[in-house]
This record gives sequence, C-alpha cells and structure tokens, in this order.
Amino acid sequence: MTRAAPLLLLLVGAALGAQTPRATAILPGYRSPIWLDTTGQARTFAGPRDRVFAAVDSALGSLGIALDVRDAASGLVGTGRLKTQRRLAGVPMSRWLDCGVGARGSTADVYQVSLALLGMVRTRPADSVEVRVAFAAGAQDFSGPLADPISCSSTGALEERVLNAVATRLKAP
Repeated sequence: MTRAAPLLLLLVGAALGAQTPRATAILPGYRSPIWLDTTGQARTFAGPRDRVFAAVDSALGSLGIALDVRDAASGLVGTGRLKTQRRLAGVPMSRWLDCGVGARGSTADVYQVSLALLGMVRTRPADSVEVRVAFAAGAQDFSGPLADPISCSSTGALEERVLNAVATRLKAP
C-alpha cells in the first residue's frame, strides 16, 4: 500500500450546492476523505465574528504547530499537512489520539502521525458565533509500506483544549 501524505482540501461550496466552503482531509488509514465540518466539537460564543476568528487563530497557534490554512473570509484556520511523532503541543500523542496499542505501547506515541486540525468559525443567529474544532489523524509505522496505515480517533481532549483557550482569549479585554 502506498503512503498518502495528509492533505486538506477546501471544496468550493457553490459546486456542492452549499453556501460556504467545506474542508476535507485525506489521511493515511482512511479509505475515503473525512468531512471535517461533520466531526469534532463545537461551542457557541458571543461577540463579533472577526474577534472570535482571531481568538481561534491564536488558540491554534499556541499549540506550536504551523498553520497552513488561514482564511478569515471562509472562517477556516488550521493545518491539514502536519506529520509528527510522539508529542503534540508538549504532550504525548496518546493524550489526543487513540490509534490502538501495539507491542511497543500506544501506537499514537510510536508511529508517525499525519493529522488535520481545523477551526471553523460560523456566524449564527442572535449575534453568536459557532466555533467547531475538528481533529483527524492516521498513523503509519516507520517501516513504511511494509505495514498498513492505521486510522486514529480523537480523544476529544485537544478540541476541548482549543475551545477553552478560545473562551479565555475572548474574556480578555
């Protein structure tokens, strides 16, 4: 099996009959693309959309990862091209992901992990703004094509950390 690099696609909403772009991740261990706007955790915040977007951007940036998607007009910020191993945001990967357990321990802590992490900011009625944080990942043993990639599931802890950081930033004057 060939190794697929993580990829984040922003599909034009008009082509799909939607009003806003949709983000899709293609990750090792998955047979089909992942619609990120249908996963993750969401929370509603009060305040202007631009201020909430800046708080999401800052919260994701504080994780110490390079953000390759930053589009205030569509409300999308994050990364879809990160490959990492062992730790993310100073914490073992197994805190954020469940990729199973192998002979060497938690697979998330010993395999190379390809991930997509995206914050989506959407205006809602009553002057509120919804923030959805989606996190998807797949893992690959360092033997490369000798082993099949594994899909991972989020523990929800990273999404919660980001949403709490957004709330903290919005409380600051």
